[in-house]
Amino acid sequence: MTSLTLFFIVEPRTYQYFSCFLVATARRYLDPDIRIVGYCPEHRMGELDPSAVEALARMDCEVRPMQTKGVFDPPYPHGNKLAACLAPRDTDWGGFLDSDIVFVAPHDIKALLRPGHVTCSVATSIGWAPPDLWDEAYGAVGLPVPEERVRLSRNQQQSVPPDFSSGIVLFPETECTDNGQSFAELWMDTAQIVDRVPMMDPYRRPFLDQITLPVAMRRAGLEWNPMAERDHYILGGRLKHSAVPVAEEGITTVHYRHWGILEMADQHIGAQDALEEQIGVRRVRALVATEDTAGLHLDFDADRPAPPPAVHRDVGLVPWGNEEPGEARRAAGIFDAEGDPIAAGHCWRDEATPRTIQPDAAPDAPAERLEGRWLYGGMFLPAFGHFLSETTSRFWAADRAGDLDGVVFLPETAVRNERRLFRHQLPFLDALGLGHLQVRVPQSEVEIEELVLPEQGAGAGALAAGLPDYRDWVAGRIADIVAGDTATDRPADLFISRSAHGDGFEDTWAQGELDRLMTDAGYTVVHPQHSDLAEQVRSYRAARRIVALDGGALVLAAMSAGPDTRVCVIGRGPSGGLADHLERFRRFSGLEADHIAAIKGFHHPAGRRIVAHETRAVLDFARIGLTLATTGFIPTARGWDASFEATIAAECAQEERRLKTRLEWHRS
Repeated sequence: MTSLTLFFIVEPRTYQYFSCFLVATARRYLDPDIRIVGYCPEHRMGELDPSAVEALARMDCEVRPMQTKGVFDPPYPHGNKLAACLAPRDTDWGGFLDSDIVFVAPHDIKALLRPGHVTCSVATSIGWAPPDLWDEAYGAVGLPVPEERVRLSRNQQQSVPPDFSSGIVLFPETECTDNGQSFAELWMDTAQIVDRVPMMDPYRRPFLDQITLPVAMRRAGLEWNPMAERDHYILGGRLKHSAVPVAEEGITTVHYRHWGILEMADQHIGAQDALEEQIGVRRVRALVATEDTAGLHLDFDADRPAPPPAVHRDVGLVPWGNEEPGEARRAAGIFDAEGDPIAAGHCWRDEATPRTIQPDAAPDAPAERLEGRWLYGGMFLPAFGHFLSETTSRFWAADRAGDLDGVVFLPETAVRNERRLFRHQLPFLDALGLGHLQVRVPQSEVEIEELVLPEQGAGAGALAAGLPDYRDWVAGRIADIVAGDTATDRPADLFISRSAHGDGFEDTWAQGELDRLMTDAGYTVVHPQHSDLAEQVRSYRAARRIVALDGGALVLAAMSAGPDTRVCVIGRGPSGGLADHLERFRRFSGLEADHIAAIKGFHHPAGRRIVAHETRAVLDFARIGLTLATTGFIPTARGWDASFEATIAAECAQEERRLKTRLEWHRS
């Protein structure tokens, strides 16, 4: 009987959880005699979440250490798969799988094994490669480029030398060359040779494994056995918004790359079902007691003054902890000098939704120490509306914190250069009077000499109203900006448009028509993203009337408008943000904004579970025009009852071509 070991990488932070879903679906759909092993870099074994290790053990999957330090210079995380392939196993065949793979149907994977061959799937694209890529790769080991050609799986018009994905690689463990080298040994050797070719420098990270895979096959005297796309169906790219045709095309294996894409394709439910079948829980971390934030509620009173900010010394900041895929809350936080968590460092979207959960442990050896006195800013959210409503929510304490050296945040997203997260917001910080402070959004653990920790003063839900201290701070900053206005001809009527935002879901069709109708009604159409913060503030304060689709720009409009300004907000689809905007106008500007709910329905990718952020709404223009006219925002509703169906149909068709999927109509 043919014996097979499937193996993969188990590594903090996210991939250890991906591995659990991979194994759960393998145990659900594959031959139970197949052995399954996970490999973790030896120096990171201690960082693994005990719940992930326990989950894998319960599914008869051992986690083994492997040596990865010093294998590639500079380090090459993708190369861990080559180190895993080299590890000893006692089966006839080995099969490497990327951790972000799930099986979605019964699959006889052993049927893909073919003596004298390596089984893998043809690459989807190779647009990144230079024309002489294969000459250099094969030439580095003294081989000519093969005459055979393959057609890329997602571009059948392009014929190229054999190029394969390294996401699934099934290879013989016992077949060796005449000098006793195995395929795994030759793949590693080839990668290390090609890694030193100067011409490869722009491409070897992260493509070295893919480049050297067919070269290693040729050196090992093995042929390639192309795998059908149904057995390695790659989500993302142009198929990101499409339903996965599991039954129609007999798909067995899905490679999703990001958990959000698996959710978008509605395949995460099956993965969680498989996990529950195998170990009795739908989430890995439920196996080991961790902090439960399900019942947490922030005690927030918009009429209660904030207490003085706390000051802590020698604070440990952990920007990234172990967190399970699909988790809405980030494992990130701060610890005091004794290593105890500081609960006040939690970040909240609204009073019932924490953005953070406590990391498993305080930092052992922080990579850096921030000397001086720093203000804790919570989580840095780059999107404009969230930046204003949440990222600025602790700035009210800046004037009361003494001499500050900087402001430090938790990151929302991982980047190599932290400055990329905030550089576009530096002019805003300057306009808010904080331009003299250093800004840090560390990507690794740091220790802070002295940290000023204020209460979060704003957000969404109940937090949209803001604490009195935060509202006072905003009012003072807005007043300073308005006082510097020298313009005397600012428009009285503004329409805040979203038409220049580009393609995107959770928006509306025919926005150009809405711009035209508001222009005909005497409004100046503004695109806030094209103006600096001071210009936006001064325009909103000078306006007599403001009409807008609900969106992030309204956060600043609510902070800036005068009490005599008339405001009307047009809802743009299923969203909980409209009530927050109305409350902000009430609390920050002292006015009652009108609002219009006039959605006929929306389009959404066909065959998929409906989620709000993937909708595109169809506005009821006639109803909007009539409401604006009867409430005195526009002089007449004439022209608003025209048919815009042709425009909507054309935009919808263009979006379907862009997304490579059909959009389905849903009536509200």
